[in-house]
Amino acid sequence: MGDDFVEQIKFLYESKRSEIKKEINESLIKLSKRIEEKKDEIYKEVL
Repeated sequence: MGDDFVEQIKFLYESKRSEIKKEINESLIKLSKRIEEKKDEIYKEVL
């Protein structure tokens, strides 16, 4: 019974961890796109 509990906790941890990693990656992608857009705006203003 103890092993099942430990395995269940491991599974929950790993699934939550991968969910958080996915959210972080999506946020980083959005941020990098916004940075590129802002960079383009600044270049246009400077030129």
